[in-house]
Amino acid sequence: GEIIAGTDIAIAGGRFAYCGPNAGHAIGQGTKVVDAGGRYLVPGLCDAHMHVESGMVTVTEFCRAVIPHGTTSMFIDPHEIANVLGLPGVRLMHDEAVAMPVNVLVQMPSCVPSAPGLEHAGAELTVADVAEAMTWENIIGLGEVMN
Repeated sequence: GEIIAGTDIAIAGGRFAYCGPNAGHAIGQGTKVVDAGGRYLVPGLCDAHMHVESGMVTVTEFCRAVIPHGTTSMFIDPHEIANVLGLPGVRLMHDEAVAMPVNVLVQMPSCVPSAPGLEHAGAELTVADVAEAMTWENIIGLGEVMN
């Protein structure tokens, strides 16, 4: 990160549309101009891979902690809850994630246990479980592939 002083910024549809000198070309009829001199403007931060439950908190509590610091999106891999509760645990976290005021995108754990025959995780995910979860609205892909 660097601070670029004296920069004009245009925002359209809640996103940065232009950053640079003189955003005059982006001002049209109905444009709201804000003098943000002396302030900082930062895009929302994204956590690209995390295990919320490893922090011993719920998705709601995690969001409550990180939103004030600029995190607006996160990709969660609920592998640990899958180890303990299987597909119902993943569904529980998924449903909580969908209700958050930020983007909490869920990656489906690919294997539980991660080392079959070497560990007893408490639950097991089957290929059918993974296939079912991949049809849920907020599952965006597979999480870590560890087996």
